[in-house]
Amino acid sequence: MKRSLLLFSTGVLIVLLTGITSCMAANTEMLQCGDTTYNPEHQSCCNGKVYEGTRYSKCGDSCYNMDTQTCCSKKVTDGPCFPECGDGTYNPSNQSCCLKHTYEGLKWGICGGNTCYNLTTQSCSYGKVYEGMKWGVCGDKSYNLTTQSCCKGKVFEGRDLDLKPCGPDTCYDSRNQTCARGKIQQKDPNATVSTIPFFSG
Repeated sequence: MKRSLLLFSTGVLIVLLTGITSCMAANTEMLQCGDTTYNPEHQSCCNGKVYEGTRYSKCGDSCYNMDTQTCCSKKVTDGPCFPECGDGTYNPSNQSCCLKHTYEGLKWGICGGNTCYNLTTQSCSYGKVYEGMKWGVCGDKSYNLTTQSCCKGKVFEGRDLDLKPCGPDTCYDSRNQTCARGKIQQKDPNATVSTIPFFSG
């Protein structure tokens, strides 16, 4: 008899608990979301649409899951948040953003105000990009340090020239030229240095 009463009491308790749980669930307040409603205990409302899960939020004109996605500059991405570069993003740990374009590598600069160049493989001189690092400025021009020389703002062909000024606006190669009164002359390869005998009186 006691066992029957115990079983009966247990059954009544289970029925009561189930009823209470059902009532609590039934009493959950449904909220408006666009043209429908949603349960805020396990759903989200974003931009008038219902999403399963409570971790959805607005990102620009879209919605994203805050547990699995990132909102970066009002754009949804599945990876980390990178800074913007033009119409996209770039990774500042191994990329550069120059004039709204993404380039591989960290050493990029602006040449002439409208061109990007690689600081490790190119040179910028007077607004122009040159391949290689051996470029310099000579007066108002650029010149190749490996094949040309500079003297008084003028570029001369040849690398190992021994250039010296001659007159106000030009230079000469002292290895095979001479300068006299501002005029350059070629040295005579057959000329020899004359010696003058010394006589004692």
